[in-house]
Amino acid sequence: MEYKNRINSNYPTSKPRLPTPREHGAWGLIFQPFLAAVWLAANPVWLYVPALGLVLCGFLIREPAVVWIRHSILWKKPESAESRAAARWTLAVGAAALVCVLCLWQSLSPWQASVLFGSGAALTAASVWLTVRNQQRSIVLQVVSACGLTSTAPLTALVSESAVPRWAWILWVVLTAHAIAAIPIVHARLQFRARKSSAPGLRWSAAGLQCASLLAAGALFAGGSHLWIPVLFSATVNLLEVIRLANPQHLAEPLKRVGLRLLLVSLLHTVLTVAAMKYP
Repeated sequence: MEYKNRINSNYPTSKPRLPTPREHGAWGLIFQPFLAAVWLAANPVWLYVPALGLVLCGFLIREPAVVWIRHSILWKKPESAESRAAARWTLAVGAAALVCVLCLWQSLSPWQASVLFGSGAALTAASVWLTVRNQQRSIVLQVVSACGLTSTAPLTALVSESAVPRWAWILWVVLTAHAIAAIPIVHARLQFRARKSSAPGLRWSAAGLQCASLLAAGALFAGGSHLWIPVLFSATVNLLEVIRLANPQHLAEPLKRVGLRLLLVSLLHTVLTVAAMKYP
């Protein structure tokens, strides 16, 4: 028996899970603003590739960094296959991010590079720290993360036009407002499903809708008449999601189906936003 246990310990039956992000909805927050800005930008350039790569690296490095910090610094566990995989993944993604920075460096002014790379590093570090502190479900953190991930819109415009024009900021605000409105609604749904108090969830949902409406109204005022279409669409679909929370039958809906519906809604909202800006 002792010999058998020694063999099993030397030859583990399963490999450690790759420390990949678990926020599946975040992929849409990265790619949709990026593709929308590419559609609207006047000068397609090869720098789109390292610009998108830099944002992806900032997103992908968070989970392995959290795993490594927890195992090696906080818990002070002996080195394991999981911590070694996290360390290798962190170094690989960090090296890829450095390559992207070097590709972008010559096309940006010193202050642009400082603001861009500094803010990106700060957001990534804050996300890692809060996750290590078990605050990854914080609505504030998720709102800040949404603002950072959707920044692929102004970043794409920056590398294309050597500046961030007004249309890029408007695009960023409208798309971010839609994402911000959805975050507290998802939290409220999870609270209902866990049979916790519904009042905090509804308050957060209402606050999210109000905040998103204010942001989108500002973009509407600055950007042109046709932007009322995606703004109204966003407000309507998010209000319908809030109404669904009052129906126990809808609360039993599988979360995977809810996620797919929200993704399709987000895609349609992005298309409507781009169309409203491109054909005023």
